[in-house]
Amino acid sequence: MKLYTGILSVKKKSNKASFSLFSCNSLVRFLALQLKTILSELIIKLTMKVGVDELGKVLMLFASMTGNTELMAEIITDVLEAKGYTVETKTFDLDAIDVEELLDYDGVLVGTYSWDDGELPYEVEDFYDELDDVDITGKVIGVFGSGDSFYDSFGGAANLLGDRFEQKGADLVPERLIVDMEPDKDDVVRCQNYAEVFCKMVENTNGD
Repeated sequence: MKLYTGILSVKKKSNKASFSLFSCNSLVRFLALQLKTILSELIIKLTMKVGVDELGKVLMLFASMTGNTELMAEIITDVLEAKGYTVETKTFDLDAIDVEELLDYDGVLVGTYSWDDGELPYEVEDFYDELDDVDITGKVIGVFGSGDSFYDSFGGAANLLGDRFEQKGADLVPERLIVDMEPDKDDVVRCQNYAEVFCKMVENTNGD
């Protein structure tokens, strides 16, 4: 953005250059107008940012092998963001996860697929063990994931995480949302309703 455009004309007279520029008053008015525009845009951005932060920050953390759990995470995230929440998404296989980070958020959502007969995926095991090192008492947390009903322990990994969070004193969303393989239309609605319940729990906690 050009804040100032000068008109420069060089006139040769007696081998001396004379310069014609905007008058001082015109320049001052021009710069004042530009500054006012910049400040207005900044105020709007800051106002929008404050409005989002007032609702809360949520950590979306998941492990997905075939994409089914990731799809669930996206559906839930869409609901949260539509309500004005700030959602930070991380994956167990790509991001470094420090359990202390859980304390930086108003709510946490953890999703996982189930490995073999309902076991935790290897990339989630360290996180599961390291929960011993953090106090998440009262933290609003929800667990979800995909599974295969062919196995006896359907969605066992999500239930293992749910049990772990309960043992640690977290304020757990009552339902452990588990979908059989890829989410269908009914499962999409379940994910959306689950997100609504999670949001209400976060709002109630922030309102205390």
